[in-house]
Amino acid sequence: MLEEAGDGFSCTNHWQNHVLCIDAFEEHWPAESIIGFNGMGQKLMDLLSCPLDVDPSSQRYEEASKIVWRILSRSSLQKVAHGKNLLAAPTMGTLWSLPENKGKDAAEGSFTELLRYGSVHLEQMREEVKCVVAPKPAKTMRKGVLEP
Repeated sequence: MLEEAGDGFSCTNHWQNHVLCIDAFEEHWPAESIIGFNGMGQKLMDLLSCPLDVDPSSQRYEEASKIVWRILSRSSLQKVAHGKNLLAAPTMGTLWSLPENKGKDAAEGSFTELLRYGSVHLEQMREEVKCVVAPKPAKTMRKGVLEP
């Protein structure tokens, strides 16, 4: 919100012209864009722990495949939050941390393993990351960056 105030630097100008702004929802929460946020921690954990050798025409396999290939082909990452006791339903990070779920985050032969493998060994073919235009703040101030 700071305009140039005689020191030669404008935070607002820098923000608009030198900061890469991306659509964080699409880039960092692709699974949520498919299955939603409500109770998604348990659902996503169940889908990712689905074995790769189940019937490919089953709903669980199709959903898991859609999510994993969406993440691998068109997103920078899948945010795995903990947010313990901050939300109504536990997040996938919180669930993975429970003793009864030990190893589900790296289960052999699962979609989780495919996601881990793909994130290291596959390369996306998309042309570019979807960027957004950095908006100029509605209100700005003429103050130096270190002024009180």
